[in-house]
Amino acid sequence: MMKRLVLLLSALLLSLLTLPTLADDDTRTCTTDPDDGSPLPECGTRADNECYEGGTMAGKCDNEWLWKAGWEIARFNDGRLSREQVNEAWRFLLPPPIELVTSNGPSLAEGCYYSYSWEDLYYYGPINTLYNASYQVSYDGSCYDDDWDTTIIYATDFRAAEALCASILGMDINDIDVYDLSADYPDIPYGFWDCYED
Repeated sequence: MMKRLVLLLSALLLSLLTLPTLADDDTRTCTTDPDDGSPLPECGTRADNECYEGGTMAGKCDNEWLWKAGWEIARFNDGRLSREQVNEAWRFLLPPPIELVTSNGPSLAEGCYYSYSWEDLYYYGPINTLYNASYQVSYDGSCYDDDWDTTIIYATDFRAAEALCASILGMDINDIDVYDLSADYPDIPYGFWDCYED
């Protein structure tokens, strides 16, 4: 009897010792150290789950189903999951699809645009195409000599501009940036964005 009890306890102890190694494999979905070099979001943050403080679902997650949805939606919002990869059961919680404006929609007139605090910008067009403008060496509205090429896009808000920019540049949304040109160029209305690699 004692021998069976020792064998049983030994087996139980051995199984308990192997549990930490199973938990330490690459099935983690977040990290407690944001500087560990992993691409994982920090645990307990909005990037980990939209149910956490600052998330789009904060204060609304009162059951396990919503917490699971919040996990996937966080990864969707950060560009880690596509709309098609999000579980159909909670796809309705996603923001509406962003329609990428190609050549239709508002456009800028071809020409030179003066900035309050930046280099002149020469827009060639058409809108929402790669390298359709260039910053100039000049700062006085003369558009004297190209300095570097850039891409000007039209989108109704920052989030749509990011998605469109990533699509046009063929890059991950985390590797691009957009800038509202109306902030520095008085003749460019809101909705036109400089799109570039970050």
